[in-house]
Amino acid sequence: MIQNRWPAGSRLPKNNVEAAAAISEAMGEDLSSTTIWKLRTGRSDNPQLKTLKALSTFFGVPIGYFGDDDEAEATADRVAASSLVGESGLNREALRALVELSDGGRQLVADFIISAARLEQGRRKDGGDA
Repeated sequence: MIQNRWPAGSRLPKNNVEAAAAISEAMGEDLSSTTIWKLRTGRSDNPQLKTLKALSTFFGVPIGYFGDDDEAEATADRVAASSLVGESGLNREALRALVELSDGGRQLVADFIISAARLEQGRRKDGGDA
């Protein structure tokens, strides 16, 4: 959510302290950096309702995103699509061309995207630039 739904025009937080401070300030709800860390690392799977409300409002997602697997997956798909179109500069012409491809052509593009993403993830883990 931080990578794809952080408010436009705001600098991405460098760490959990900055994320907690920005969310707390915007929402008027005191969130600690430890809470953010626990949620990001999966060490907390039962946050307080007030925390969920603050996060869902801040990131603009339904509260079910944080608990209901089906809703979370559907929301994650919408977030990814919105981020792809809004920030990457992928234009309407490219989207239309993708839609007009055959099933095989779309699968080829999907395979390429997945391969490129895995390559970049590997570079990031190795400390390289991605």
